Amino acid sequence: MSDIAFAEGLARAEAHLENALLLLESGRVPPALVQASRPVIELMPRLSRDLWNAPEVATELNRAVAAIAGGIRRGTPPPSLRAALATAEKSTARAVASVVGPGHEDPSFIASVVVALVRTAAAAYRAEGTFVRFDALAYVRRARAMCSGLMTSANEGPLGVLFDDLQTRIGAEDGSDPEEVEAVAGSIADILHESAGALLAQEPGLDDYLDRIDQLMADAETAYGAGEAFRADKLAARAYVENYAVVRDALSTADENADRAVHDSLTGLRLRMRAKATPEEIAEVASRGRSALLSLRRAT
Repeated sequence: MSDIAFAEGLARAEAHLENALLLLESGRVPPALVQASRPVIELMPRLSRDLWNAPEVATELNRAVAAIAGGIRRGTPPPSLRAALATAEKSTARAVASVVGPGHEDPSFIASVVVALVRTAAAAYRAEGTFVRFDALAYVRRARAMCSGLMTSANEGPLGVLFDDLQTRIGAEDGSDPEEVEAVAGSIADILHESAGALLAQEPGLDDYLDRIDQLMADAETAYGAGEAFRADKLAARAYVENYAVVRDALSTADENADRAVHDSLTGLRLRMRAKATPEEIAEVASRGRSALLSLRRAT
C-alpha cells in the first residue's frame, strides 16, 4: 500500500469514528455501533500490515480504534468517548509518522492525502446503501480539516467555496448529480496540485490491487450481513471485474493455487449471495479469499 493510501485509510477510519459519536449523541445507538465497528472490520486489518516494523504502534492503534465500539457496547457516555476519539487520533498520527517518516508533515504529502480523501468521498456518493452520504460527508469534513495548514491567501477563498459546494451537494436531501460531485472534488484536487504539489493520480501497483480486492470483499461481507444483498453483489463484482481481472495473469504467475482460491472466493461470493446464503456462509467464503490474498502478498 502506498504511503498516501495508508494515511487516507486512517483518515477514513477517523471519519467513521466521528460519525459514530454524532449518531450516539443523537441517541441512535445501533447505527453508531455499526459506524464505530467499520474501521475495525474493514480498514484496520489492511492498514495494520503496513506497521510490521512497529508492532507496538500497530497494537496501540488497533486498541485505540476498537475502544470506541467497545465503549458504545458498554454504554459509555459520549463525552468520555470524545476523549477516546482524541486518543485514537493521536494514535493514527503516530502510525502515519511511523510508516511515512519525516515526509508525513510535508505539505505536498498532506495535500495528496486530501485529494485522495475527497475523491473517495465522491466515489462513495455514487454507491448505494445505508449511510453512504453520511460517510461521504464525513470524508469531506475530515479532508477540509486536514487542509487548514495548506491554506494560503491565494487559495483559501476558492478552496472554502469548493468545500462548501461539495458538502452542500453531498448533503442535499433531494440528491445531486454524481458527475457534478466528482467535478467539484476534481476542482479541489486541481487547486491543491497547483498550490501545494498534491499528486493527482497514482499508478496502482500489484499490492494496491490486492488491497482493493481485500477491501471490497470485506465491504461486500459487511453489506450482506446488514441485509444489503444488492449492494454486496455489486461490491463483489467490482472486486472481480475492476481489480482481480486486471492483475490475474500476474497473480497466477506468482502463486497459481492462491490465485485460483481468490478467483473461486470472488465468484463463490456472488453465487452464494444470489442463492441467499447465510451471513456466516458468506463470511466463510470471504475468509478463504483473504487467506489466499495473504499468500499472494507473500509471493509478490
